[in-house]
Amino acid sequence: MHVRYIAWLQTVPESPKLKKAERGAMLQPQSRIEAMGERADELEYPPCDAPHVIRYLFDVGPITFSGMGAVPLSHTEIDAWQRNTGIELSAWEAGMLRDLSKVYIGMSEDAKHPSCPPPWTPVPVEERVRQVDVAKRVKDALRG
Repeated sequence: MHVRYIAWLQTVPESPKLKKAERGAMLQPQSRIEAMGERADELEYPPCDAPHVIRYLFDVGPITFSGMGAVPLSHTEIDAWQRNTGIELSAWEAGMLRDLSKVYIGMSEDAKHPSCPPPWTPVPVEERVRQVDVAKRVKDALRG
């Protein structure tokens, strides 16, 4: 979920078709996170079980390009990154990097649509407290 959310934030949504005159006056398109400006510092991210793998993904680069556009990281690129950095990945970490690269590309494609909802939204503190309270009441009722 963490990588999907970052991909959604970093994607520039496609704008509706504009006339040439209007396009010339437009500013450079911005990603969602750039459009947030200073509010981006206040963002919450989804929980992550392997933050070191996420760091590695963005160190390698979450995607690469071919003649057909964005493609997932290859095992060759992951291997070259390991040799260049001196970091030895386990088999599951290397596989996870490749899988997360695929997830990033998929979400980036979906996120190009301006109406694409974020894949994750933080639960407000009040809602978390309410969920814990409801769970406690259910447990108490079942015990009683």
